[in-house]
Amino acid sequence: MAITNTNLNLYRSFVSVYDTRSVRRAGEILNMTHSAVSQNIKELNKQLGVKLFNSNNKGVYPTSDATELYKVIKNSLDAIREGEENLKSVNEDTKAVVKLSMPSSLASVYFKDFIKDFCTKFPNVRLEFIRNNDTMLLAQRKLDLAINLDCSFEGSDYGIIDLFTFNSVFLASKDFIADNKLKQTLNKKQLLELPLIGHKALLSEITRGRDFELTPRIVAFTAELTFALVKAGLGIGHTFAYALENRPDIDDIVVLKTQGLDFPKFKTVIAYNKGHLTRIAQTFIDELKAYCAKNPLS
Repeated sequence: MAITNTNLNLYRSFVSVYDTRSVRRAGEILNMTHSAVSQNIKELNKQLGVKLFNSNNKGVYPTSDATELYKVIKNSLDAIREGEENLKSVNEDTKAVVKLSMPSSLASVYFKDFIKDFCTKFPNVRLEFIRNNDTMLLAQRKLDLAINLDCSFEGSDYGIIDLFTFNSVFLASKDFIADNKLKQTLNKKQLLELPLIGHKALLSEITRGRDFELTPRIVAFTAELTFALVKAGLGIGHTFAYALENRPDIDDIVVLKTQGLDFPKFKTVIAYNKGHLTRIAQTFIDELKAYCAKNPLS
């Protein structure tokens, strides 16, 4: 059986160009000139006897041969990277990357101090926050860790670690309450009739197993957008309780109660791909668990 002598740097260039669809952008990521990346692709074409990319005025796009090759090479390079990372002890000199996703409200409110402390403790570790489909990217091993609600990973075979639980709240502006002659306690009928603003999946989760559903008039995927729309007086908002902490612009917002309706708490977890957890990602998890234990949500 013939053994290839292909330089791994050629494959690293290939994967980066495939991911970015740009020779220039691949060079920036790899800290190489775009001409060096282009030369690597040409050399790989020559060694493999195929053409891996075509180009147009928008950049480059992979051929069918490149798509087939990518599936194998990306996994192989990831495995090599993980093996190299796991040989290293983690300390303040560790150079590594942790790719993760989490809701923006968590990053900006609850975890902001943790992120600052982690970056101070490990100054050479780069955190890359990615906003996309958690489960898809975990499955493709393009993501090390995903922080989200436990219901986001139902039916998956990922490693799951509980972090904390929290309440959700309904809120409205004082003007909206006055205009609609409401009290600060809502009943089921009002929740079904008033315009709701929030995340459809979260509203579905709190009414799971009940005899009614709450459907948002305006679908807002972030706590920040929900809050802004509530301030504009467009309806009753549903969001995370912790997202209201330390907000300077909350004076004209009222947190509402619900009459005869005891909604469940949400659980936040951190998920990872079993068998592909780097040492630095494990360190991130350990540090995060300790932070959550010391800083429980009220």
